[in-house]
Amino acid sequence: MRKLPALTEKIAADPAKALLAAGIDPEAGRVELRDSDGRSAVRGLGMVVQPSGHRTWVLRYEIAGKPYKLTLGPYSEAMKLAAAREIAGRRKLEIAGGSNPAAEKTEARRKAAAGIDPDALFSTAWGDWEKAPKPKSRSKKDWRASTADRVAKLYTNELEPRWGKRRLSEIAKGDVQAYLNPIAKKHPHGAARRLRVIGSFFAWCVSQGRIDKSPCDGIEAVKPTKGKRKLTDAELRWLWKACDKVPFPFGYIVRLLILTLARRNEIARMVDREVHLGNRRTWILPAARAKNNHEHEVFLTDPMLAIIKAVPRVKNKAGYLFTTNGKTPFSGFSKAKRHLDALMLEVAQEEDPEITSIPNWTLHDLRRTSATRMQRLGFEKEIVDCCLNHIDDDEYLQHDYADSMVKAFDAWSSEVLRIVSGPDAPTAAG
Repeated sequence: MRKLPALTEKIAADPAKALLAAGIDPEAGRVELRDSDGRSAVRGLGMVVQPSGHRTWVLRYEIAGKPYKLTLGPYSEAMKLAAAREIAGRRKLEIAGGSNPAAEKTEARRKAAAGIDPDALFSTAWGDWEKAPKPKSRSKKDWRASTADRVAKLYTNELEPRWGKRRLSEIAKGDVQAYLNPIAKKHPHGAARRLRVIGSFFAWCVSQGRIDKSPCDGIEAVKPTKGKRKLTDAELRWLWKACDKVPFPFGYIVRLLILTLARRNEIARMVDREVHLGNRRTWILPAARAKNNHEHEVFLTDPMLAIIKAVPRVKNKAGYLFTTNGKTPFSGFSKAKRHLDALMLEVAQEEDPEITSIPNWTLHDLRRTSATRMQRLGFEKEIVDCCLNHIDDDEYLQHDYADSMVKAFDAWSSEVLRIVSGPDAPTAAG
């Protein structure tokens, strides 16, 4: 067994490099480095390095021959080796005075889990917060079902395994940073969304008197940049043709996204009772499923109707148009989008073999593309905003532009058919 390097400030900042130099694979398993270098070293202080790279300070000590381990907190800019030594030194003085902090922490968790101190556990407080009204939600009362589902998955998959058994008072700013920083390096917007959720939770805890200060205070989220990507005529044509080749039901969903200017979950969760095929052919998106909590009516043009009628139906009680299992609506967007990108490139190369790649685009870019093209067709911003369901709660300006929206959707559908029919198709004017 190779000898582990002793802790120094440099090694604490990058333990993986030191472990590799010692012939140890840092991803092979959990490693604990000991503070044994120099006169400033504190006996019993160590750093636990997980295969994921997460680093935690611990203090090991004995009382009456029984060993204990006390977690001091994660490594961070505010808690480097010098700070960890200072905290460990204070804890050792408490231990020398008869205290047993590790046992006290265990007992506090036991009481919290047993309901003796129910507000102390992170998991208990989270459950109470999920049931509480959300004053900052669109409805001023609660989240939409999709938002609640996303937050529930975040808790189950990430937060509960990390903090579920910890007390609220134990979760510090460093813990939040240790959770968000690795995510922010690869997915800055994902980290920003997570910060908004846990920031809202901890702010609620402060308002309820469960903690004195939120550990999210002072942590700045990445400011999202406004998207500008719009697909060209050629890209729309390649995409439309690629939809014929993609497995059910993604191709139908994408084509409806282009024609309706709707959001992906608004289309993917469409149910039969929202589609009206009488004298007034419309898809009525209920307020509960709309992002702005406003009911939205989309005039169903002939191309939209043709797509809806062509959808192979999987029998299900909820009436979902787009379901593969008969239980839940379609949700596998990431995998389906990757497959669609590959098919789209194949279609493009059939037209021009010299094309080697297509600039990255997202499903939301289709909404921007369609809205911009609708403006180009001569429709004013107010009408396009209505087609996007960008509605303001103005007390006096209540006109819904219904007739103009019908013309706009009809004109855009005709323009899409022209674009996808081929590069030499006549223009709308010709």
